[in-house]
Amino acid sequence: MKLVDLENGMVTPLYPAVSTARGRLGWGDPACTQEIGKALLPHGIHLSRRQDGAWQLLVVNHGSRESVEFLELLPRGKRWFARWRGCVVAPASSHLNDVAALPGGGFLVSTMHMGNSAATREAASRAAKGENTGFLWRWSPGSMIARQPGSDTPMPNGVQVDHAGRYAYINTASQGGDVRKLDLASGQVVATVAVPNPDNASWTMTGRLLVGGVAAGPKPMACFADPAAPCPVPSEVYEIDVKAMTAQRIFAHTGAPLNAATVAVQADDDLLIGSCFGNSFVAVKGVFRADE
Repeated sequence: MKLVDLENGMVTPLYPAVSTARGRLGWGDPACTQEIGKALLPHGIHLSRRQDGAWQLLVVNHGSRESVEFLELLPRGKRWFARWRGCVVAPASSHLNDVAALPGGGFLVSTMHMGNSAATREAASRAAKGENTGFLWRWSPGSMIARQPGSDTPMPNGVQVDHAGRYAYINTASQGGDVRKLDLASGQVVATVAVPNPDNASWTMTGRLLVGGVAAGPKPMACFADPAAPCPVPSEVYEIDVKAMTAQRIFAHTGAPLNAATVAVQADDDLLIGSCFGNSFVAVKGVFRADE
């Protein structure tokens, strides 16, 4: 994992870093005692503040184990580094994707489907028809990892949780794509909004959800035909009002320099868009200036 300084463009190693001391346990499952180190193969991430004020970075990992890794972000002068603090290993045959912290030190993590890798294509086909293929795992300190009631969905991808920990928002591949609002206490989906091929989500400074993905119509798999080239399918970013559960498209683009959009993040007035392809992200200036 690397850290990008948005002021000067400097890219530095975040984890593992040569100068980082071995992490100490304290977060995660006490049974997970082996630091992941160089075996880390990251996927979804989530940054939050723990109750004691510590900065926690949760990382979905596919390297040597299917797990959620706990890292602590710590300052060193004007820079930051990450120290390993523990992990939770997912049940066998899970295909984890994205993670979001819960109040109290726990998390939700999406598993798009269960089974071996060969089952992925079949799961995608079923999800496109609206069939449930996966769900959210839920873990809390002192508890075993377990299925979150009501979270069974078609290929659940990105997941976010509101500040109070009352609702989870799940991006699914159901019949073109939607985002579902799940009441975590009751296990009921209380609202749904259509969003084309939603991948990952993040919170804006005004409490709305940003969802990145590719446009409806052309098959998203076209983006995988030549990962080194710009995706031929238009990339889009939607902003969701989570109270009304309405979605508005705020950005669309086809071709260079943007590849298939998989995540969008607000950085002051600017919109940052990342992709599962390539080694760069795109900054779109001034998108949020009108929100001031």
